[in-house]
Amino acid sequence: PSAPPPANPATSDGKKLDNANAAAAATKPPPEWKDLLGLTDTEAFEAWCVGRTGAPLVDAGMRQLWATGWMPRRVRLLCASCLVEGLGLDWRMGEAWFAYALTDHDYAINACM
Repeated sequence: PSAPPPANPATSDGKKLDNANAAAAATKPPPEWKDLLGLTDTEAFEAWCVGRTGAPLVDAGMRQLWATGWMPRRVRLLCASCLVEGLGLDWRMGEAWFAYALTDHDYAINACM
């Protein structure tokens, strides 16, 4: 037979779990990748550009972009989301990189979106 769970389990930092702690944890934003990796904004952007974020699909897409000048539409969306939501960087940095690296970049289409 297995042992019963503790009456009031503690979190990794030793705090008791209760409704107040749970509510505070739920409202706290998750850490960004760059903060977890200890990167500055510039280092995080460079890692994203060359495909070294640690996210395999994003890295593959960014390496394909650099090697061929093209990447599938959905991978573009995923990589852009990684830049903005995961790394917490300004979307205009990604827009400028895509404009530079994509062979099929169209300023008129991007200005309308």
